[in-house]
Order: sequence, then structure tokens, then C-alpha cells
Amino acid sequence: MVRPRVASLVLLLASGCFSPSGSESTTAGPGTGETSETTAGPGQATSTSTGSTSPSEPTSTGPTTSTSGPVETTTTTSEPDTTSPASTDGASCGDGVAAPDEECDDGNMVDGDGCSSACKIEFCGDLIVQPHEECDGGEGCDGCVRAYFHVFVTSLAISIVEFKDIGSADQICRAHARLAGLPGEYVAWLSTEAQTAADRLVHSTRPWQLRNGVQIAKDWYNLIDGDLDAAIDRDENGDEVSVRFPDCGPCPVWTATTKTGLAMGKDCDDWSAPGPGPAQVGECSLSDARWTEGCPDLTCSGHARLYCFEQPPPP
Repeated sequence: MVRPRVASLVLLLASGCFSPSGSESTTAGPGTGETSETTAGPGQATSTSTGSTSPSEPTSTGPTTSTSGPVETTTTTSEPDTTSPASTDGASCGDGVAAPDEECDDGNMVDGDGCSSACKIEFCGDLIVQPHEECDGGEGCDGCVRAYFHVFVTSLAISIVEFKDIGSADQICRAHARLAGLPGEYVAWLSTEAQTAADRLVHSTRPWQLRNGVQIAKDWYNLIDGDLDAAIDRDENGDEVSVRFPDCGPCPVWTATTKTGLAMGKDCDDWSAPGPGPAQVGECSLSDARWTEGCPDLTCSGHARLYCFEQPPPP
């Protein structure tokens, strides 16, 4: 009969209607983290899934690394090139590079070598005495050559104790000249047996003058001829120290020197002993030979002035 087989087929189809593939299915609720397992029937694969993924969260398909933070910026400042010969920034007088505001720059701060310490070209009249110049401005300077030289009698009477020797007397003359603002080097008109005034003084071919412009001798030979053109009666400041007097006495001057510049011998033991011994003196108020000799001797303990002669450059 056919019917029993049809009934069996209906029952078989009815029993598998929950899973057409003939397998059991367990499904976890979304977002619960439970396990869903599907068991396949004979000849089918089994699939197991652990955990769950929220539908609202994006799914990353690969690792992505993102780094964020402040961006550092490095600034480089270039310094000016001061080693370049063409650079004048910071140039100074004496560095050997002539800047636009310099007339010259010989690399030193020395005057008298053609380029002054102010980086100016030196010339006659710039008030800087160069090696080939005798002077540059001031009294008695004409075309950077001395037209005359100064002579004076000291403003103070001096005891031998104060200078003690002939060299110290020269220093006293120089000190008086410096205080009065006079240029040049000075020698006292003094003699000893070993050092006469004729040997100590340069034999000038140019005049000696007082501070008031009065000439006392036009040269060395006029100085030693026995008569001066005028008395040496003005001090280093140009002040008159004695009125003219017909005899010796008002203005004694230590000399021990003849009118020709030679030693007279009476020199207080070479100007070193302020004892009772006499010394030859001159008279500053007179212009005849008594300006240096012929007056009465003065005791070595007394006070007298000095004649101071400016020295010309050696010939």
C-alpha cells in the first residue's frame, strides 16, 4: 500500500520544520557577551563566535597610530661678519683699517709717525710735534721750527741745600719752566772745574728771548761777548724780579762762570757744600759782564737765583 509511506514522509518533514538544515541554533542577545554556537548537521562545518560587537561602534580594519603634540620651531640668527676687511661695523682708530670717518689708520695710537692717535694725517700746524719738527705751535714756533729760545731767571732765590749739585740745578730750571708752561729742555748757567757752562750749553745760532719778547742775545757768540742786549731780569712767568740798579746786590744769581762760559773756581765745592766758603755770583738787573761775573762773592749759606737757558736741538 502506498499510504503508510506518505504518512512517514509527512512526519519527517514536520519534525525538521524548526531548522530546515536539520541543525540546532542557539543565539545570544545582542551586546550580552554570550556565546553563540551553531552545530551543523552531518557533512557541514561548525561555527563558534565569542563575544559580540555593538552595531553602533565602528569596526577598525587595521592598527592606526596617531601622535599629537606641540611643534617645535628653531630660529637661527646669523652674526655680522666682523672679520671681513670690507666691514666697518665697530671699527676703531688704531685697528689698522681706515674707516670712512678716518683720514688714516696705521694700526697704532702713536703720535709723530705720520698718522696721529686721532687717525688724522699729521702736518705742520696740527699741534703735534713730529720727529722732523722742532715744535708745532706755541711761543717761538715759526713753520714748526723754533725762531728763538727762552731764557729766564728763577722767580725764587734758592739755597745750595736745595739743589746740592749741578745736575739738580738743571732740574730746578726745568721744573720752573714746566710750571710756567714753557716748552723745551733747560740748563742752569753754572760751572764747576769739571763741567763749564760753555761745555754744558748748546751753542745756538738763534736768539734767546725773555718771556716779554725782549732779545738778550742773537746767538751763542753774542751771549759771550761781554754785553747782553738786555738784562735777564724776567722770571719764567715773564714778571720782572728786580728793578734796574747800577751796582750788584738786588738780584744775586749763582754762576761761578765767566762771561765766556768758563769756570771761576768759587763754586761751594761743586755746589754741594752750603758752608761758609764763598761763591761767585752775577747780578740779574745788569746787562754788562756783571750779569755773570764781577760782583762781590756770596757765602755758600746764602740764597740766590739761577739763570735758566732753553737748549736748542743739537746741530
